[in-house]
Amino acid sequence: MKTNRLSILGLVVILLICLSMSQLKYREGAENQSIAAVQMLGNAMNPPPKPTLDYNKVAVEAATNVKALLENPNFKNQIIQTADTVIETAKK
Repeated sequence: MKTNRLSILGLVVILLICLSMSQLKYREGAENQSIAAVQMLGNAMNPPPKPTLDYNKVAVEAATNVKALLENPNFKNQIIQTADTVIETAKK
């Protein structure tokens, strides 16, 4: 793991040197690439947390679906099925 970080750091340093050499001709592009290289290094050293399930979004979606089904009384079985899906999702 430490070797990977050192390799990435070495690559970033080389990239930054190459970018600084081309600075006169491609100043704006080099700045953007430098920023991207620094961000890549930051992500390699401290990876962002894994995304988690947004329970509020799931609850809103489920409530919206149930509300739509309640507006049509012919869909009693679908209402029960939707409720079961919400319960199973919450248990996971």
